[in-house]
Order: sequence, then structure tokens, then C-alpha cells
Amino acid sequence: MFKAGHVLGVGKSRVVFELQGLPDFVIKIAHRTNAGEQNRDEWANWKTASEDEKKWLCPCKAIYDNGIYLVQRRGEPVTKAQVAQALKRAPCWVKNRDDIKHQNFVMLDGRVVLCDYEKGKK
Repeated sequence: MFKAGHVLGVGKSRVVFELQGLPDFVIKIAHRTNAGEQNRDEWANWKTASEDEKKWLCPCKAIYDNGIYLVQRRGEPVTKAQVAQALKRAPCWVKNRDDIKHQNFVMLDGRVVLCDYEKGKK
């Protein structure tokens, strides 16, 4: 199925790995009992986002095993200053998130986008 590479990040209920053989993607693997829920929620948020909303979200590409595995485009890390600059022009639903931290953003195709958005778009 998938071959996870190096760990890129660890959250409360998911670990993010590079996806071997597919350098433009990561795989988020749930590591707690209900963690598949975060992947399912992030997938649902991506699938229901409008085109304008998707400009602020890192694309999800696939989900497997009831949310245990989520494949997402891979972005590059950003600095706090890059996030602060992007937030100046971000829509309210991005600015007003309760989990704003630079680790939840990446640079993708020249834009700062959310890579951790299971808590919703609005």
C-alpha cells in the first residue's frame, strides 16, 4: 500500500510522514483510538470547500481505512513571519481559527496554506 518515509511532524493524534516514491505528498497516520476522526474531518472539509476556500487549504488526495491514513500534498515549512504576512490578506475563517500557529501552515505553489484543518473551515 504505502511506504512511509521520515517523520515530518507529530501531533496529538496523528504522525505525518513523507511518502516514499511520491515526494510531492505526505501521509498522515492516526495513532490514537479516535484519530481517524481528524483525518475524516479534514477530508470532509477539503471535499466540501468552495474553490475560494481551497485556495487556503493544502489539498487532500486520498483517505483509507476509515480515516487511519490520509494522503495530502506536501508543502514546505513556513516561518511565523510568513504566516503573519499571509494572515493579513486571509479570509476571516482562516484568521479566526482557534489553532493558529505557523506549524499548521505550509508553502505550496508559492502560497501559504493550511495543512492542518480538521477543525473546520468556518
